[in-house]
Amino acid sequence: KETQAIAGFPIQLEGNTVPILYKSPDTKSKIFFLQEKPNKVKALNTGSLEIKEIEINALAYIMGAGEAVFKANSGELWAITKDGLLYLLNGKLETVAGYPVTLSQRPVCAPVVMDDSLIVIGDDNKVCIHDVKGNDLVYDFDIVEQIKSSPTVYKNYMAIYEKGFLGTIHVINKDESYTDTDIVVDGIGFGSPCIFEHNLQTYVAFITQSGDLNVWTIDGDEVEKFPMNLSGVFYLNVKYTGESLIAISEDGTVFKVNMDGTATKIKLPHLSAKSGYITINNYDSVGANEIFISGESNAIYGFNSDLEFLNAFPVTGYGIPVFVDLNGDKKVDSLSLSIDNKLNAWKLQ
Repeated sequence: KETQAIAGFPIQLEGNTVPILYKSPDTKSKIFFLQEKPNKVKALNTGSLEIKEIEINALAYIMGAGEAVFKANSGELWAITKDGLLYLLNGKLETVAGYPVTLSQRPVCAPVVMDDSLIVIGDDNKVCIHDVKGNDLVYDFDIVEQIKSSPTVYKNYMAIYEKGFLGTIHVINKDESYTDTDIVVDGIGFGSPCIFEHNLQTYVAFITQSGDLNVWTIDGDEVEKFPMNLSGVFYLNVKYTGESLIAISEDGTVFKVNMDGTATKIKLPHLSAKSGYITINNYDSVGANEIFISGESNAIYGFNSDLEFLNAFPVTGYGIPVFVDLNGDKKVDSLSLSIDNKLNAWKLQ
């Protein structure tokens, strides 16, 4: 069965777009935000297909603001410049009252949202926590090496990977006054740690470039059966589906690893994953989470939790897909950007 494009798509975009779409936290909104290099922020209304844009000088990153911020002041999107000037925008790309503000940190990687706060890693290796009330807390966690990857957040925890031959994962507990537990990583890895909950226990997982998959308790204790070695070279870090860990090697081999140490794998032909994305999303709101993978090609692959191909996949696109009913037929569609700078939308059901 040939995958069908939604009427009105693909939409050709200008410039060089970052392959991540951010949905408005307003549940009634049909707006998605995207970043177009060097300095543009765009808002796409998927109901009317209207595109608005603004230009922010020296724009570095954008991030969806999250539900807590939207409820507090109608902010829908964070935008931060290379010099640490922080904007909060609404769905019309208007600046929320009180912004922009200048942070004491210049970001070295994409900030992340944690509840009603924005976590920014500065070029001085300090962590700035900017909350919706406009307060800035700055913490120094004795980070020596320059941080390359964004923090990971889960509930009250964040994890920051300090890269090195003997690297360190800093696990920070927001509920305990941002106390820091350090976990030593034997070997170099890429990307961000995975924090997840399994059988009511919280864990941290991380795979090294050489394929050593580590799992620790949130307190830094090694978990039985780990570390285990997965054959291959890994440039993307692992994600948790709700049942198991997913990893993909550079040559396109996808691994599903269970907490009891058992593993299965499949090989995706013609896929290189030296860069790319692993996305976990229960796109149809039925059963277990699904798995979506994009590497360096212009295709997004979709699997169920047993690594079986989903109907309609692969689809044209790159980066992180989002799922929404675009045409009002009460069926979920896929929306994604592609390497040829188009916004694609596909019928999935």
